[in-house]
Amino acid sequence: MERAEKKAQISQYIDKRIADFKKRDKWKTKITDTSHDDFIKDFNTCLLTNVIRDTFTKRFLKLWSCADCGGPSQERCHGLGEERGIMLRRALERVYPDTTKVITLNEIVYAFLEEHKNSAFTFKCSQCHKNEKQKKSHSDEFVVVRHDVIPTLADKPNVQNTADLGPVQMDAFPVADIAAPTLKEPR
Repeated sequence: MERAEKKAQISQYIDKRIADFKKRDKWKTKITDTSHDDFIKDFNTCLLTNVIRDTFTKRFLKLWSCADCGGPSQERCHGLGEERGIMLRRALERVYPDTTKVITLNEIVYAFLEEHKNSAFTFKCSQCHKNEKQKKSHSDEFVVVRHDVIPTLADKPNVQNTADLGPVQMDAFPVADIAAPTLKEPR
């Protein structure tokens, strides 16, 4: 089957599943004043993982061969650079650009599913999916360094509670930019 034909079939299937979800009358929670980053942190790995599993069931996966090796598919694969969070961000930018307005959760879920129509989303066997995940974790050989920024109440006079002072910062540096002696072996 050609890639274009496969994409067309998946697009039709997504439309059918969205219609099925609409009949169930789910995800009616109203959301407002929520940043895209906060929404992604709160919903990316729980609700939307389950939506993908409920949409592309194991029974459905058995109908497709692995996109890489041609064996039986067992995994849903978003692809490099089109991970679930990135696709969710695109959906949010499309249907919820003004975060001061009210939107229902189901509008976001449906837009997220629609994002899969024009993406590299595919199905793979477990080994090929594992290989891709390893490529992803080693791409560009970046190291993520976590460091807590601990501001004081004096830095932010309008804040009353130290718990509201701010988030943890994360930075990514190419391995080549980090001196080897600073990397320590785990104990």
